[in-house]
Amino acid sequence: MTLFYAIFFPVFWIILFGSATIFFVVIPLFNPQTDGIMDTKYLYLICLLMGLLFYFLFGFRLRRVDADEGALYVTNYFKTVRIPLELVSSVQFRDRYILRMARINLTQPGYFGKTIRMVERENQFELYALQHNLTIPKLTRITKRLKKL
Repeated sequence: MTLFYAIFFPVFWIILFGSATIFFVVIPLFNPQTDGIMDTKYLYLICLLMGLLFYFLFGFRLRRVDADEGALYVTNYFKTVRIPLELVSSVQFRDRYILRMARINLTQPGYFGKTIRMVERENQFELYALQHNLTIPKLTRITKRLKKL
């Protein structure tokens, strides 16, 4: 999911709405009778800017996190960093409509900063956090249910 929101979504969005915006800007230059397209040009420009704003507020900070017994491997698909579990101060989970976000807080800033955000899939990272005794300050509904098991 992180790959989609961090790479694929912005590339396709910029190509689709950027080319449509350029198309609707260039067409009236060659054919002055297409003045009705002016409203469409602004609509596509607004959609392009809204998608870019969504990407910079949400997708730009997402990281992929893999884990083994002693460390987390955090990547932005260009650089991968190993973070020992001792540097993790807490893990927070938040449900967002169709997505489940996880935020990993570190005791000291690393290559990606002091906070790492990721999209969790099927509560796998929450199970990992419980198994490795990572601090979860606010227990979610799923965490409470998993602790009973």
